[in-house]
Amino acid sequence: MPLASKRRNLLLTFALLLIIGFEAAAQAKFTQKLEWRAEPNAFEYKVEVVSVDGKIKPEFFTTDNNSVSFSKPAGLYRYRVYVYDFLGRESSVSEWRNFEITKAYQPEIFQKGDFAEIYVTYDENEKIKSIENRIVLPVELKGVSKKSEIELTNVGNGEKIKTILQDDGNGKYSLVVEKAVSGKYRLRVKNPGGLVAETSRLISIVQKDNLSEIAAIKAEKIRIQEEKRAAIEAERMAKEDAKRAEEERIAAEKLEKERLAQEEAERKKAEKIALEEAKRAEEERIAAEKAEEEERKRIVREERKNRPAREIIFFAGADMSANIYNGEF
Repeated sequence: MPLASKRRNLLLTFALLLIIGFEAAAQAKFTQKLEWRAEPNAFEYKVEVVSVDGKIKPEFFTTDNNSVSFSKPAGLYRYRVYVYDFLGRESSVSEWRNFEITKAYQPEIFQKGDFAEIYVTYDENEKIKSIENRIVLPVELKGVSKKSEIELTNVGNGEKIKTILQDDGNGKYSLVVEKAVSGKYRLRVKNPGGLVAETSRLISIVQKDNLSEIAAIKAEKIRIQEEKRAAIEAERMAKEDAKRAEEERIAAEKLEKERLAQEEAERKKAEKIALEEAKRAEEERIAAEKAEEEERKRIVREERKNRPAREIIFFAGADMSANIYNGEF
């Protein structure tokens, strides 16, 4: 197999089975495992693991399996795998790949109450009209994530009810039960690192049919929802106004640029016309001067033609001979 193909095929599937690190009071350590696709002709692998920030020295692991285990603190890392054949020669090396080791937190459950209520509405004939069995448990969770295992177990029959972890912000979570059933329950949370927390007191889910209380609660919910909707609508309108204002500003800038460009074009055109007119006036002035000069010369020629001849006698030598010139001096 060509070396380039080996490099492409190596590590096509990357499984970081455990990406955890935690330092508890007892300095508990966790093991992480890197796994990659095995190379058919590989006799041995050497894995180089380095920290991205360079604070931890590079470490090499040699193995004849397509996986390696180690224990490192939380942080960002990268690794690459060297493949050796049965003669101990390096046949290929993979590209660098990044991975992250995150801390394994001790989950915490803060129990704010001992019971939750299922709201039942009866009609005038005392028949059940509706059951509102979607409830929020009276607990607050910290140190958990979407990968945490959450078990809400009915202590009476051992049945487990499905819950939804709802992020309330600032690292706090609440638990929502979509289809609650009356009974007493114990809540247990287990993080991917294996750390566990559970409620010290049972949580009772009870059925309540107080119509006035239900109406008040629903009215309050509606009010809160309306406020949220109003806030969302106000925010939407504010964004639209801001967008419209920005579009108007851009349009105004565009018009201003076009106006300035037009003024500049008109100014250049006016300058061109002025230069042409000045050039034409100069040419006309020169032509007029030339015509005037020609006219003056013509008049002089006419005067010469019409002027009577004068005899001018120059004496040259002793022979007293005379030359007669007819012209102007």
